[in-house]
Amino acid sequence: MDLVERASVYGKRKRNRNGNRKGKLNLSGNGGFDDLSDDLLIRILSRVSVKEAARTSVLAHRWRYLWRFANGTLRFRHWDTATGEIMEREQFESWVNTVVKLHQGRSIEGMVINFDTRAEEQEDQKQFSLSTSCAVDNWVCFAMNKEVQRFEMKLEFRSIYPFPDLKMLVSSYSLGFSSPFYRLRSLRFVYVDIDDDVVNYFLASCPSLEDLHIYYSYFIKSIRVVDPPRLRVLYISNCFEFQNLEISAASLVSLTVAGEENNFVLKSVPNLSKLIIGDGICISFVLQPKQHSTYSAQLEMLILDFRSLNRVYNIPIVASPDLPQLCSLKRLKVLVHTEGRHSLLFFTSLVKASPQLREFRIEVEYSRYSNYMGDVEMPFPVISAANAVKFVHRNLKTVEIEGYVGCSTEEELLLELIKIGPSIERIAIDTETDFYDEEPLGSRLHLKEIKSTTRDEAIERARRFVSSFPKQIEAVVT
Repeated sequence: MDLVERASVYGKRKRNRNGNRKGKLNLSGNGGFDDLSDDLLIRILSRVSVKEAARTSVLAHRWRYLWRFANGTLRFRHWDTATGEIMEREQFESWVNTVVKLHQGRSIEGMVINFDTRAEEQEDQKQFSLSTSCAVDNWVCFAMNKEVQRFEMKLEFRSIYPFPDLKMLVSSYSLGFSSPFYRLRSLRFVYVDIDDDVVNYFLASCPSLEDLHIYYSYFIKSIRVVDPPRLRVLYISNCFEFQNLEISAASLVSLTVAGEENNFVLKSVPNLSKLIIGDGICISFVLQPKQHSTYSAQLEMLILDFRSLNRVYNIPIVASPDLPQLCSLKRLKVLVHTEGRHSLLFFTSLVKASPQLREFRIEVEYSRYSNYMGDVEMPFPVISAANAVKFVHRNLKTVEIEGYVGCSTEEELLLELIKIGPSIERIAIDTETDFYDEEPLGSRLHLKEIKSTTRDEAIERARRFVSSFPKQIEAVVT
């Protein structure tokens, strides 16, 4: 629906001061826009992009400046989604600065900034430029003073933008609420360095906060989540100094986190149903299940990401006789690095631990380091077919494998799952992988376990492989 159509729809729903419906517009001259009230025009302008709103001054002189009062979500992207044209840094900064300066509305629903200047910056540029840092600081203050409810910043530079000092930020606050960002509901920072004090401040001082998303920050080390009233989603990933997380949150539904297993404490999360974990927490979850028993039984979706482990294991990890209690789990996904020679059968034990499981997915990546690191052990137990658990699972319906290259270990896992799950209806094999694109390809293909040298070969091998599946199983190869 374009802007004129929006105006017509709104016009039909309102009456003028004489009691006549404003749907009966005078279409002469400027198309009837003068019949619309300022409040209605501002509501219309709040539903379109910043650029579209500013360009609408050609439609009617009376509302030339009304876009400045738009209270919807202000979206700023350094590229044009329609043309693919990319703004240079100075042009983008000037655009955002102009909107921030001219906006006169009391509040905005949201502010979304996507800004990437890596292509313009020098390879050796390590420090965030002072002018850009000051500009972004001003955008943050603007969002705060406009009572923003949704605030997102994705700032991709060669150096990471440091979030403003908390005292400085609070000192620039001009509204009457008890704290800045009082109305904030969703906060998402990507490539923004914020420290523990700032994160804990948002958690403690934003009573409406429902979604906190932090990706790639060097300053975060220790976070305590203490009973935020509405927090439903917490995402902390690629924060390389992150060491401690303690959570007590009755409203929390979804948690994504990676870190050390010894400093991950979920004290009270009665509504947590979706968990995505990486690094040492994965190992703790599968090998020390008693440490996670207070919440594991309530999970409905679980993703275990072993790929991000930054350690080399020279001693095999031994499977625990105990298994996590996953009584409510319906969807399980595992992401692993492997060299092709390591069995994946351990993950069938997680299927056994999940009696309600309906969907099992595994994404396999092949280690680019396997040629010069020597023999290394996987960050999960490696077991033989003889030692794999034997059981029957009646509820498993769907199995998917991503990154298939035709390894015998991949096919061994799929065949074992078919034995385990007589009710399986669909098996999907996805051959998309960057394995064939990485250098040096030739030296990595010496691995005898890798049966395909191209994706086309992997597809052909997968099609031959699935031809032996039971007829009741729908096999999909892509």
